[in-house]
Amino acid sequence: MDFKYILELERFYDQIQAPKDRVKASRYLGIYYRSIFDYQESEKYFLSGMKQAKQIEDWGLYLELAKELVTVYRNLGQYDKLKSEIDFCMTIVHQQGLKSKELIPLMELALYYSYDTKNYEQGIVYGELFLEKVEYFKKVAPSDEMLAYRVKTEAFVIKIELAKCYIKTGRNFDLALKYLDEAKAFFEPFEDYEKLARIDQEYLNYYLNTGNLEAVEKYLREYNFHLGMKWKGIMNRTNEIPVYLKALSELEQGLELAQLKNRELTFERRVFIAFVLLILSLAAIYFYLTTRNRRIQTALNASLLAQNKLLEDVNRDKSKFFSVVSHELRTPIYAITGLTSVMDIGNVAPQQIKAIKHSGDYLLLLVNNILHMMSFEQGKKSPPQINRSHFDLTEILSGIVDSSVYFADQHHVELKLKLNWEGELWVKGERQKLTQILLNLIVNGIKYSGDHEVVIGAKRFITDAKTCKLMFEVSDQGVGISKEKQQRMFNFMDRIDNEESSQNPFDLHGVGIGLFVVEKLLLEMSSKIVLESEEGKGSVFSFELEMEMGEDMADETPGLSPASFDRNILVVDDNEINLMVADRLVASLGYKCFKATDTDDVVSIVLREKIDLVLMDLNMPAFSGYELARKIKEKMDIPIIAHTAVAEEELDMEFLRASGIQAYIIKPYPLDALRKMLNDIFHRP
Repeated sequence: MDFKYILELERFYDQIQAPKDRVKASRYLGIYYRSIFDYQESEKYFLSGMKQAKQIEDWGLYLELAKELVTVYRNLGQYDKLKSEIDFCMTIVHQQGLKSKELIPLMELALYYSYDTKNYEQGIVYGELFLEKVEYFKKVAPSDEMLAYRVKTEAFVIKIELAKCYIKTGRNFDLALKYLDEAKAFFEPFEDYEKLARIDQEYLNYYLNTGNLEAVEKYLREYNFHLGMKWKGIMNRTNEIPVYLKALSELEQGLELAQLKNRELTFERRVFIAFVLLILSLAAIYFYLTTRNRRIQTALNASLLAQNKLLEDVNRDKSKFFSVVSHELRTPIYAITGLTSVMDIGNVAPQQIKAIKHSGDYLLLLVNNILHMMSFEQGKKSPPQINRSHFDLTEILSGIVDSSVYFADQHHVELKLKLNWEGELWVKGERQKLTQILLNLIVNGIKYSGDHEVVIGAKRFITDAKTCKLMFEVSDQGVGISKEKQQRMFNFMDRIDNEESSQNPFDLHGVGIGLFVVEKLLLEMSSKIVLESEEGKGSVFSFELEMEMGEDMADETPGLSPASFDRNILVVDDNEINLMVADRLVASLGYKCFKATDTDDVVSIVLREKIDLVLMDLNMPAFSGYELARKIKEKMDIPIIAHTAVAEEELDMEFLRASGIQAYIIKPYPLDALRKMLNDIFHRP
């Protein structure tokens, strides 16, 4: 939708006289504001159009607008308003005898029970009724090709939801698979990745129920791909927001000029006041000028307030958008990384496992970059959390290089690691931040190195018995960066020209947040990034860190003993895929795994099954992990670990301890991290 057209439409909205034209204008404006996530403005225009349609008794237009408004309430999670609007639409259909429009409320009722409230039995009732009405519509509907196509599309959407309901209730598996196949055949030619990702998710549920692990692996890959492409489409939609901000910037410049003019007018007013004191005959002119100036100043002040509010709304919606995207990505990342870590590699090509594992690791890097970028942009209210631990720097650097090899191979780049020491080097520092910094620099080097090599170097300089200085650098022999561009390489969304940017589908089109995050993280670690580059000859990114000399921790974690096989572990999560992944991970370590959701009687399961340890999700709809942990601790004292996708810096440690939770592990995580945590707890003196 053209932004200039929308601005013109909104400017002349109040002047539209024809009722039907005003209803249509309301619909266009409502759809536009919904597309840029300004749901408050979107709701305002849809309600205005519905009120006008009701006055002229154009019930067809009313129902179309109500359908758009229901989507806004669904995005906001306001399900009470959503259900009330659907019920009113159904009443209108019956009172006005609008049989041809009955499909609109029927479809929304099917989605409400299946998608919104997870009432799968009712979802089946309304879904099957909708499909029956579609068959009737085909027989009696007029030859309107656009309407017929829309009804056909909506029928396939409901078939996806019906398939989900059948699988969830454990019946009609054959019909569920038939509906999924039909929907996939319909949406695939249009590359509707949002629908294809939903179809893949139901295929996964179907084959998990039937025990076909080969099909599970296939649809995990397809789900990963379609989800990534869906995300890419969402990111493209946000291109309108910079345009919006640019237009607002132009308006602000106009307002500044108007303010300057207002100051000039104020001076003019004072001049005329002096004239009035001297020449009473000019009193009429003075009155006219002061009245005019007051009117202009009031209008300018009102305009300034409106523009400031608009800027605040855009910034709030942008932050909300990034939060939603980041949170939604964590669940599939956990499924990808968790399942690939326990997958039977004898039945799967190693290259395929590497591709899935790399995709999960790369998605996780992007999510962490987005979360840090949001935090840096908004400004932190408290000092950054420092999380230092002992680790073998040699092992960490080798692991970082190993995790980047697949990405390097795809770009025909050779990775080399050069150290000025041999063997293990135990230090104490911020391991997670160091890993994220080096991964961002390595990925950046690979993208712009052409067919050359990327070298990761580290040098140790001993300063005293307790500390050492470490110099890290990542160098490439690629396109290089000109002097003028080097000044802005670490700015948010600045990058090398589009034609040189990465073609990786998960790279946010090279929007330029990697180096921005690197610089900010190093500032938190009391360091800074140094760039040396010459156009056409490659680049070198380097930084220094001072770390404490650590103790050798290699032998502190005991291995699994035969007693481990007698340990019972309970995993509590509201997500079925997360439960399945956790079950595989825990079982692969030799423990016996029990599963529960937040709607189960968790305390009874702990007592009945003699549970030794609980892995507890924190954010669940029925009962939070904090509440369930407190209930368990009231009955028996067993270890409880927070098993969560919440970012580490967002965890409230005091709240965790008050709930009886003694440790946490952030999803997604490698199998070795879970093994070490369980070993530490079960073998603690």
